[in-house]
Amino acid sequence: MTDINGNNRWRLSKDIPVSVVAFIVLQTVTFTWFLAMQSGKLQTVIEDNATGKVLTYTKEDARHEREFQDQKFLLLKSESDEQTRRIALLEGQMNALKSGNK
Repeated sequence: MTDINGNNRWRLSKDIPVSVVAFIVLQTVTFTWFLAMQSGKLQTVIEDNATGKVLTYTKEDARHEREFQDQKFLLLKSESDEQTRRIALLEGQMNALKSGNK
């Protein structure tokens, strides 16, 4: 905009709605708050890592987990085998009853 003296200066026009200005200010404040929160979280992670609070997953941990999974698998397999044995026994008894009724 050029004023009476021919200077090019920026001025806030009354054509811009107050809601647009308020939205831009609110968005700027929210973005600044978000960045501050991220910075705080990052600082906490850096401090935890520096003090050794972060647990590391070692080969020993993997071995323990693998042993636990193997034991769990064997337990489930033995339970499945037991159920299969019981079903076969019941089917045998049912067949014996059916053949006895004939």
